[in-house]
Amino acid sequence: MGQWMNSTNLKFMVALQWRMLLSRPHDSTDVYLEPQYRGGYAWLFPRGKEVNIGVGVQQGCHSQLPGLVKDFVQSMISRGLVPDMPPRAVTGGLIPVGGPLPVTGKGNMMLCGDAAGLTHAITGGGIMNAMVSGLIAGRTAARAIKEDDLTILQQYHRQWSDLLGNFLKRAARQRQIMDQKWSEQPAEFNKLMRQTWIGFDHNHR
Repeated sequence: MGQWMNSTNLKFMVALQWRMLLSRPHDSTDVYLEPQYRGGYAWLFPRGKEVNIGVGVQQGCHSQLPGLVKDFVQSMISRGLVPDMPPRAVTGGLIPVGGPLPVTGKGNMMLCGDAAGLTHAITGGGIMNAMVSGLIAGRTAARAIKEDDLTILQQYHRQWSDLLGNFLKRAARQRQIMDQKWSEQPAEFNKLMRQTWIGFDHNHR
């Protein structure tokens, strides 16, 4: 649909994730920021007796992903968090990180969630934004049908932007800084993470 509107995502993070059993209970969601995960990070997301273990990197580093994930999983095996066995499932894909698209509605079409670039450009997270934008799109479409007026759909872009726009545009600016200043040097890398990563308070005020 985005191609029909001449409005598509152009910048992506590439992710690869293994679903594995947990060897012991683990309640925290863990994020690992390391220079080798260029433009991204590694994660461990528990889900009951299982856990999602994955790595995301900027698009140009996609060929490194299988090795990075294997090494990361091996470190979790060494810690005793997961058993030394094949994954129960493997998933992966592209995550848009270029910020919100300037056009998310045209004619009788509306783009929501990832299709509209409504993911956080640093973390790649987008479930909440997809739900919010989808709800707004649904309500806008229902009103347009009820009033038999397709011009009402033009309000969609402004409505989601009022709620999410500033937050996501700030993340996109931080992504630009991250990509430009990524460093293998520990001191510079730590400084960059503090400047851009959402986990530090000043980066999401």
